[in-house]
Amino acid sequence: MGARIICPKSIELICGIGMGVVLGALVDLLVVKKFEGIKAIVASTAIAEIVLGGFCNTVCLTLDRQLRMWGGNSNPLLFLTGGYILTIIFGSFYSYLLFSNRGQLSLTRLGL
Repeated sequence: MGARIICPKSIELICGIGMGVVLGALVDLLVVKKFEGIKAIVASTAIAEIVLGGFCNTVCLTLDRQLRMWGGNSNPLLFLTGGYILTIIFGSFYSYLLFSNRGQLSLTRLGL
């Protein structure tokens, strides 16, 4: 019983870490030192939407249909739509923090 509870949670964790690494690597390769300001924010947000909204959201839905943890089996459209909306919101916030002067200042104040 314990393995059945731990295994799905570890799969979700590993998937999240992996997608974060992929997103960071793609932004570093395709955006950093190539674009600045609003162009970098838009490019980084687009990469986040493609990687997280497109690929990761679909993989998570597929996993959720097997593991039945987050409701993707009962309402896949809501599951995918929620993922796309959150990716746009947090992808934009991530890009703002990385590529705007105010975002950089906020990160510096936090010691990051």
